[in-house]
Order: sequence, then C-alpha cells, then structure tokens
Amino acid sequence: MKIKQLGILSVGVALATLGTGAAQAASVTVNNFSFETPSNPNFSPVITGWTVSSGNAGVQPFNATQFTSGVPDGSQAALIAFNGGSIRQDVAATYQAGTRYTLNLFAGIRLDELGNLTLPNSTISLRRSDNNTVLSSFTFNQSSFSSRGVFLSFNTSYLAGIADQGAGIRISIDRPNNGGTQLVFDNVTLNATPVPEPSSLLGYITLGGLMLGSAVRKARK
Repeated sequence: MKIKQLGILSVGVALATLGTGAAQAASVTVNNFSFETPSNPNFSPVITGWTVSSGNAGVQPFNATQFTSGVPDGSQAALIAFNGGSIRQDVAATYQAGTRYTLNLFAGIRLDELGNLTLPNSTISLRRSDNNTVLSSFTFNQSSFSSRGVFLSFNTSYLAGIADQGAGIRISIDRPNNGGTQLVFDNVTLNATPVPEPSSLLGYITLGGLMLGSAVRKARK
C-alpha cells in the first residue's frame, strides 16, 4: 500500500512542477521604485526615473513622526500634494500577449496632518505608452485606510492580448486636485506572469492522466 501511495504522490509532485513551472512571475524593472533619488533632506520636486506630468509631486524622507514604522523600503517615499498631480514611468519592457502584469504599490496617510483632511479618490494604473490608454486601474481613498501612519498595499493587474503585443508599458499614479491630505507612496513593483493557453492546460491534464494510469498499473503488479 505504501508503494502505491508513493507512486501516486510522485505523479502529483511531477504535475505540480509542470503546472507551476510554466507560470512563474518575473520582476519587471521599475527605475527608482522606492524613490531614494534624488537624496534630499527636504522635499524635492524632481523624481529620478519618473515624469511629473502634472501638479505638485516629489520625494522626501519620512520618519516615525509621519509613519509609525517608517516607509516600506529605504528612507524616502514619493508624494503628491493636496493640489493634486500625476506621475508616470514608461518601463523598458513591452507587453507580451498571454502575460498577466501586476502593478503594486504601498500608500499611506501621514500621522502629522490634520485629522479633518481626507484622501480623495487616487488611482494606480497600467497603460500603453503609445497612446496612454488605461488598460487596468485601481482606485483607493480615505475609506481604504483603517488608520493613519501606516502603509497599505494596493494593486491592479492586466492580461495582455494580441493587440497589446510589443506596446510600451506605462505606470501611472494619479491624485485629483480637490484638497485634502497628501498621497504618500513607496515601493512600486511590476511583475509579469505568463498565463498558459487552454491547449497547454489540456496537455497537462492529458499527460497527468497518462502518468497516473501508468503509476496505478505499476503499483498493481
């Protein structure tokens, strides 16, 4: 009985390896993802590797006065001020059909700002760099946070199709101009995960059936 179980378990492990090996996420390079440059003791309106396309945005160091545990990565984070703005980056990679792209960042609301100031709807999005078309987005606001002084993770994902093949990838972070508190964010990452086609999944199922059948027959001998 133990030999039979071992044979079937081995098949299960082999199938799991086949299924996951074809869909491993790869990190896409995001320049200055944790906003450590330029290094400045105060606010800097320049964000290395990013374009401030509108409004008032920049980088600065933060400490426990603003965020209880500091920033998610390094000592600096980016911010878009109360009068709104947008920043974007066109990464070097391009969209590949059949690949899911997941954009993630950490955002927070400062402890040292007045309690009556709230964060309006703010958005992260994946776009095409050739025409700025929004492919996927996620919107968050004051109600997304249970407390001030902490960072929370937000993400959006997009499965690229044939029409997107070879198009440039644009990351965009936007906050409207309608007052309230600053949007502070850090540690922007982008992952690409190939999604197996249905025909490939059918192939895994067929192969699995053959391997399992073979294991059962050998175990009965």
